[in-house]
Amino acid sequence: MIKYLTYRVPDNRRLHYVFCLFMIMAIIPEYLIGIRFTNLGQVLNFLIFDVFYYIFLKMDPSDDV
Repeated sequence: MIKYLTYRVPDNRRLHYVFCLFMIMAIIPEYLIGIRFTNLGQVLNFLIFDVFYYIFLKMDPSDDV
């Protein structure tokens, strides 16, 4: 848990992170699914995305996190 709280996105993955974050937070819910989140829904959506992205980075053998 401490490693998740103190991790940062590697420099070579920043653009990928921002692109995925924009897609998950704005494009997919609004335009593909047709829903809008409340403020709490946005926070939970961000936290879930961030945890999954952290797990994705930990499983990717090409990056040292």
